[in-house]
Amino acid sequence: MPADQHIAKDAFQDARQIFEKILAVEPNNKEVYHKAGIVYFKEGKFAEACKALKPAFESDPDNQDLINLYLEALTKAGRAGDADDVFKKLLLLDPSRQDLHEKLYQIYLARQDFDKALKEAVVLAEHRAESMDLEGRPES
Repeated sequence: MPADQHIAKDAFQDARQIFEKILAVEPNNKEVYHKAGIVYFKEGKFAEACKALKPAFESDPDNQDLINLYLEALTKAGRAGDADDVFKKLLLLDPSRQDLHEKLYQIYLARQDFDKALKEAVVLAEHRAESMDLEGRPES
């Protein structure tokens, strides 16, 4: 895609123009939304990055790089509540994802939301205890 060459050269305006043309013809092209989100993010336009990344995330909620970028854009755009909603949505899809519980714990701790941080810490501790039991270690 020619836009990729513009991104590589940090020619973001040129890349954005290509994205706009493609989306005018293919408004459901999730790959273009993802790439547009990357461009906006690199430009420090986090609100625009969120708008572009949301449809890409919704179509591909298993793409870890996309998840990380979208969550970081939401956080940098001052939309912490929306980032929490994304974490919760992902945890509904797979409640066993300890990486998400760990990230939520870190976020809540940084925000000094200690009640929510404690809930995530309990989930993490219970998982670690279960893991130890499964490995045949004696229970304490």
